[in-house]
Amino acid sequence: MYFITKRFELAGCHRLDLSYESKCSRMHGHNWIVTVYCRSARLNADGMVTDFSHIKERITTYLDHGNFNELLPFNPTAENIARWICEQIPCCYRVDVAESEGNIAIYTIQGEGFYTGTPAVFLRFSGCNLKCGFCDTSHEEWREIDLPEILAEVSTYPSRHIVITGGEPSLQLDDRLVEMLHDAGFYIQVETNGTNRLPEGVDWVTCSPKGDTESVLRRIDELKVVYIGQDVEAIASRHNAFHYFLQPCSGENIPETVEYILSHPHWRLSLQTHKLINIQ
Repeated sequence: MYFITKRFELAGCHRLDLSYESKCSRMHGHNWIVTVYCRSARLNADGMVTDFSHIKERITTYLDHGNFNELLPFNPTAENIARWICEQIPCCYRVDVAESEGNIAIYTIQGEGFYTGTPAVFLRFSGCNLKCGFCDTSHEEWREIDLPEILAEVSTYPSRHIVITGGEPSLQLDDRLVEMLHDAGFYIQVETNGTNRLPEGVDWVTCSPKGDTESVLRRIDELKVVYIGQDVEAIASRHNAFHYFLQPCSGENIPETVEYILSHPHWRLSLQTHKLINIQ
């Protein structure tokens, strides 16, 4: 008896028709890891059980990045998908279908700025076009993911307030992701340094400028400046916003920040309350 195994990834979206209430009843996406097992008592004329490339092509050509509800004539659970794949592959006797590992988002409380205290899903993009000495965010490690996987992950949480941050999210955020998130019912807040334009349709723009950079944003809902004693009025003059916040630098200069705000009451205080109460 001869055995071969082929493992590949399959991306797509689906919704499940279930007899109980579930978040999976809403359209969402996944990256599935599929492992196909084949066996045969004899090798074919080419000396194979079956060609590895034929296994992947037969499935991915039809399903990959598709809507499984439209492509498959059954409720597209992982188990039903595994059964269908097994039926498509000669000599297949087993199929494993698993969701890809690794969280790409976290669910917590928005700790700073206008929406402090709001339950929110945080989606963090890697990479930044600036280097700031006081930056407290590690975003150098990354993995490449696609839009269905992003939507699947963020949709698992009950809040529909999403905060897209980084690094600098404007380097990657595009119209298609904004459209998909809106279709899924999300209110989109973006935290940006303001040096790149954002897609149309973002619901709330939080701009946190760094150094002497100029903003190219068409709209700023909330200007949030990390206060280190600099001329914040000069910064405000370059950024026309609806709301103005000063935030102590890593909580080290709260008295100085409060004193400045009391003397300049057009500013409001933003504290990193998530750090104060020790949550993520």
